[in-house]
Amino acid sequence: MNILIDIGHPAHVHLLRNTYFDLQKRGHNLFITVKDIPIAQQLLHNYGIPFITLGVKKDSLFQKALSQLSFDWQILRLVRKYKIDLGIGTSVSVAHVSKITKMKSIILDDDDDAVQMFFVKLAHPFADVVLSPNAVQMYAPRQAKQTIYYAGFHELAYLHPKRFTPDPSVLQELGIAADEKYFI
Repeated sequence: MNILIDIGHPAHVHLLRNTYFDLQKRGHNLFITVKDIPIAQQLLHNYGIPFITLGVKKDSLFQKALSQLSFDWQILRLVRKYKIDLGIGTSVSVAHVSKITKMKSIILDDDDDAVQMFFVKLAHPFADVVLSPNAVQMYAPRQAKQTIYYAGFHELAYLHPKRFTPDPSVLQELGIAADEKYFI
């Protein structure tokens, strides 16, 4: 299967890196896209994950609209060129392109609807599936074909003890004793 993973934020590299390597081991062809986000790109480099850069995010609403069209166009070209079957990410582009191609989309959304109203309006109606923690607050019925709620948080994908081993030297660097209580 040909799978596209679109990274929209540095945390998504952590969220999806294990999925990337698990799918790769199973013989799937993976294509990673990321906007010009230096920290996300550095993390992808550090994990040895090849990626395609889509361009720079813009600040003004008008510029955001134009760059969104560019991101959609670039994803569409990749989907057609590589006959991508599945798109995954927190991505408006993945949702949009899935609506006009045979690619199916899984959109990961862990924010309350009120916090990201534009994303809800621009991505959810076009997505095949939206995955959200059951703690997410909705303010209107989700418009995706299917929303799947799960008991958990995105961070559990990479902080679970089967996936993450803490480095005790970090505590030493911060002057925190191993048995000392602290919070981040």
